[in-house]
Amino acid sequence: MSQTTSIDFEVSKPFDAIEFIKYLEHQGWAASYDGKITYLPAGDDGMYDWRVASSNDFELVFEELQKKVLSKESIGVVLIDKETNCGGELLIWPDYTSFSLSLSIKSNELRESEYYIDKISESLASKGVELSNVEVDIL
Repeated sequence: MSQTTSIDFEVSKPFDAIEFIKYLEHQGWAASYDGKITYLPAGDDGMYDWRVASSNDFELVFEELQKKVLSKESIGVVLIDKETNCGGELLIWPDYTSFSLSLSIKSNELRESEYYIDKISESLASKGVELSNVEVDIL
């Protein structure tokens, strides 16, 4: 039976969800896995009906995610840590002060949750956003 690690983050102030995801892309994460981008489409009404698009449609996917921001919907995209080839679903809640990372895609390089917390914390801090709370659950 495989385990999923869920890391819930709360931050000190609202942040730009799309810019955060794009910034993570420049900090060693990838929104593309096996040539595909998995994301929550606009208007999914919390049904978590994940969609898959070609990596070539990166900008179109991010345009759709921007529509979700304008509609104050949850943002969801699968992110992979390029160093470990592990990752999972990143869900950013509509208040844009909290988000979750569920590590459901694993390789032999899976690290302790502290590795992922530190990596995301550093990315947030470089944008002037501090973590106010982190919770880790093993499911």
